[in-house]
Amino acid sequence: MHINTLSAQLDQKLVELDRRLDDLNQQLTHVGSDGERHQLNADLNALKLTKDKLLKSRDIAWRAYHLQQQGQETQKIQRRRWIGLTLCIVSAVGLMIIAGVFWWTELR
Repeated sequence: MHINTLSAQLDQKLVELDRRLDDLNQQLTHVGSDGERHQLNADLNALKLTKDKLLKSRDIAWRAYHLQQQGQETQKIQRRRWIGLTLCIVSAVGLMIIAGVFWWTELR
C-alpha cells in the first residue's frame, strides 16, 4: 500500500473518531444518571486512546517511508561509487597497457 493511501485512510479514521468524540461529549452534557455518565467517560477515554494510537501509527508509517527512501538513496550512491571505482580501475589498467605497448615499441 502506498504511503499516501495509508495516510489518507488514517486521516479519515481520525476524522470519524473526532466526530464520535464530539457526539459523546454532547451526550455527556445531556446525561443525568451517574451510570450513563461513567459509561460515556469510559467510551471517551477509549476513543481518545484509539485516536492517540492512530496518530502514532501514522507517524510511524511516515517515518518508515522516509527511512526506506533514505535507504534507497544510499543504495544509489553506493552503486555510483562502485561504478566510479570500476571506471578508475579500468582506466588505470588501460593506461598501463598503453604505457606497456609504448615502452615495448620503443625498445624494438
